[in-house]
Amino acid sequence: MKKYKIFLTGMMGSGKSSLGKNLALKLMTPFIDLDKKIETKMSKTIEQIFSEYGENFFRIEESLVLAETVAQLEGEKEFVCALGGGTIMNENSLSLIKKSGTLIFIDVKIDELTKRLQKGKEHRPLLKNLTENQLKTKLEDIYKTRLQSYKKADFTIENNSNNIDFVTDEIKKRLEQC
Repeated sequence: MKKYKIFLTGMMGSGKSSLGKNLALKLMTPFIDLDKKIETKMSKTIEQIFSEYGENFFRIEESLVLAETVAQLEGEKEFVCALGGGTIMNENSLSLIKKSGTLIFIDVKIDELTKRLQKGKEHRPLLKNLTENQLKTKLEDIYKTRLQSYKKADFTIENNSNNIDFVTDEIKKRLEQC
């Protein structure tokens, strides 16, 4: 089997972390969750970081942690890394990711994302205190803003079913075709 350095991108709620853990397990390779690394470094949750310092600070920290992580993993033959949904909006981060491995966009329809995120939205800084209609509109706006960056992925996998094993197997098949 080929060796891969894989980065997963997509909207919040797309399943990047769940798919990443499952894919890493099936490939028998390390899994990295970029948001968890930021939380560990800052000793705060993403929600707390956004609340205390704002999104701009978070995005700067995100790009620094990504660069540190890629540098630490440079000698690794393979790994799976779940990125934050907005990580690739930073051109330097996107360039580093593309240079370092395979970028996969996990795409999910807005209606499905709205359903998935309705329950846990209070813990998502960009979605707090939104009604269901506002949530859907906010997700549509974020998606439109990020879509051009997401399209720069090496390939796209849909995760509307949220069947982790099926989607993971689809990713593996696509990777073998690369």
